[in-house]
Amino acid sequence: PTAGLTGLPLTSVGGSVSSSEHMEGLESSRFCLVTRGDTPSSHKLFDAIRSLCVPVIVSDLFFRVSKPFPTLLAWDTFTLSIPEAQFMRDPKRAVAFLWTLAPAELRRLHGALREARTILDWRLPNSRAVEATLVSAVDLCMGAQAGANGVAV
Repeated sequence: PTAGLTGLPLTSVGGSVSSSEHMEGLESSRFCLVTRGDTPSSHKLFDAIRSLCVPVIVSDLFFRVSKPFPTLLAWDTFTLSIPEAQFMRDPKRAVAFLWTLAPAELRRLHGALREARTILDWRLPNSRAVEATLVSAVDLCMGAQAGANGVAV
């Protein structure tokens, strides 16, 4: 399906490039397509976040089973999504909305992405990834325990 995206203005799809060329390409992009792999998640998500490239997620199960820190991050504030069937049917039409986003919406997405990156990119100086991991684990465990006891936390 990504072959169906060739010819769109200012896009790069496929090809053999070095790791450094790949990251440079991401860093110069506004949006990065994040398709699922064998599982609903993909390393492409973290490459995009590290590069401050707004992830456009094409993975129907990602938001239900794969998003990291589900209790801490509002994923819809810094990502966009496209249903898999829509993307498979007509990739160009599925991504066309990206060219219509208002500058204010782009600024909002990038601001939220910059904030989320401090939690999701453990390589950043002053990363909050460890803290977020612990808080998320407590949230999920206490939430499960509270649910089992019928007590709201």
